[in-house]
Amino acid sequence: AQPRIDPLVRPFYRGQRISLDFKDADIQNVLRVLADVSGMNIIATEDVKGKVTLHLQDVPWDQALDLVLRTNRLEKTQEDNVVRISSVNRLKEEREAQRAAQEAATELEPLRVSYIRVNYARADDQLIDKVKGVLTDRGSVTFDDRTNTIIVRDITRGIQDAATLIRELDVQSPQVLI
Repeated sequence: AQPRIDPLVRPFYRGQRISLDFKDADIQNVLRVLADVSGMNIIATEDVKGKVTLHLQDVPWDQALDLVLRTNRLEKTQEDNVVRISSVNRLKEEREAQRAAQEAATELEPLRVSYIRVNYARADDQLIDKVKGVLTDRGSVTFDDRTNTIIVRDITRGIQDAATLIRELDVQSPQVLI
């Protein structure tokens, strides 16, 4: 996922400085020049179209790329040294589809049960309320006060988060010498 850019925070550009002067150049060709200068692999989707006119002198190549993208309502995603450029709407749709697929996978993940023994704290309603905060929507938790055990039913991630929380809270109270 692409991080949101805060308009008040200026990005730091450190690419090699270049000068560009294009008039009505195809945006695909400008991206090819930037790929050559940067040493990055740039892939542009078919919706990256249009002409661009620009005159830039002595600017970092990564700043020039960002300017070209913003001017043409384009966005980039980067994995290692491969930059993929597409329209903002297309990348937004892809992110939403990916999020929906992850949510669907979570819905299909089987529920598991885990018994977490508590050594120093008390397995009670207060601890249960704290554990509920880290469970997924499908998770549930209860306790057995006789064995001081928390019983968690959730997907793997929820059980792991609950176990981590209980481990952090289940610490011995400091002893005071009188």
